[in-house]
Amino acid sequence: MACPNGKVWCKGPGGFGNICQDCQKMGVKPPAVGLPKPPLPLVKGASPTLPTPAVRVKPVVALPTPSVPIATETVGTGRSVVLYRGDSREPGVIKQVGFERWGESIANVSKVGGLANYIAGKCKELKNGKTFADFVRVSKNQGRPTISTSLNQGCGGYDSGPIYKIEVGGLQEYELNEKIMPPSFHGMTWSSDGLKVYMNGNSLSTSHTVVIDLRLGTEEWAFFTNVGSQRITEYKAGKAAFLSMSTVTPVVKKLW
Repeated sequence: MACPNGKVWCKGPGGFGNICQDCQKMGVKPPAVGLPKPPLPLVKGASPTLPTPAVRVKPVVALPTPSVPIATETVGTGRSVVLYRGDSREPGVIKQVGFERWGESIANVSKVGGLANYIAGKCKELKNGKTFADFVRVSKNQGRPTISTSLNQGCGGYDSGPIYKIEVGGLQEYELNEKIMPPSFHGMTWSSDGLKVYMNGNSLSTSHTVVIDLRLGTEEWAFFTNVGSQRITEYKAGKAAFLSMSTVTPVVKKLW
């Protein structure tokens, strides 16, 4: 309906939106558009109902499961061995670095997938314990991962430098056979000839200390792992008495 007052912009008394005052007086009120509904009146004595706040639940993140560590030396269990090694280096250097395998030998071990594979591979190649012992006892070989020691503190007459005492505990005795070798070597042709392995795990793969009694007249034992300085407890020069390594000051090896 058009505005009876002739106002073009007015929607008239039956319209909505902009309406002139005359049309408003005719009793027509524009409808409320888009306005919020008024809240309902509260009942006397009732508490207003508030909206429940949203609770943000923190996601549960699973912690990583630690891997099973390799077997470690247990003090007070297993067998302890006392061995000796002659070395021309002064006590201060040995106190710093201990006895370490040659870098070339470590590379050879890495090439075959670790020490367990290296020892088992040599057993498979050499067929028996006597040949294996001969392989270990030959003169210095930088490609072989062994550190020669002896049950005899005379070290076979060694007189070119100090003699060091090595004490290792927590070792278990095993025959050098397939039971302690990787499964891939089971069924090979091999006779241990009584060779004994002393290690701090139940297999070559799980041990970080491995020493083998070569059953030689020289009473030679061979470490196939490094000998840390904490296991080197005493030293002596010539016919002097053994002295404690605890009194020795470590000497850093100069590279230039």
